[in-house]
Amino acid sequence: MIPSNSSPIHGFSTLSTADVEFLVECSTRYCLGRYSYAPNWMCDILSKCLATLSDGCLSVVERDIREHSQQTEYSPGFSDIEDDWSAILTKIQTEQHRRQNIQK
Repeated sequence: MIPSNSSPIHGFSTLSTADVEFLVECSTRYCLGRYSYAPNWMCDILSKCLATLSDGCLSVVERDIREHSQQTEYSPGFSDIEDDWSAILTKIQTEQHRRQNIQK
């Protein structure tokens, strides 16, 4: 887990929801396939903001992670990264199902 010792960056509070979601989508795509601390950090960020992301953003991120997971075989020593993506994919899908059930 990456330490959270940050404070708000001046100006980020003025970003639109669309801008923030674009950053989330791009960051997720960047982290897919990385063999570093980045995937774990991105999964932590996604976990923290799942409830605030729009249905469209969740759909894009879910699809990207799901497709990546289906196409990628991690080599030994990197199973923790695969586990991180799998865990966040489950959380995203759970959130999507929760929202679908609320709309019924």
